Amino acid sequence: MMASGYFEEIRARRSRVTFIVARLGSLIDMILPTPIDGKDQLAIDLYGDLMGILATATKKPKSSILDDLGFW
Repeated sequence: MMASGYFEEIRARRSRVTFIVARLGSLIDMILPTPIDGKDQLAIDLYGDLMGILATATKKPKSSILDDLGFW
């Protein structure tokens, strides 16, 4: 009885995660990593509606948003 409740909860969570991932994926057109000259790092360019949503919500330029998220 307890095990079946546990598995139902896992199934419900997995379903929610799948839904969220699909929604976020639909907001991203492309993620383009580009090597930074002279550094062992990548610049991350994000294309799609998600970048516009983040820029509008934070009122910051794109490069600043990616820096805040830990991308260089």
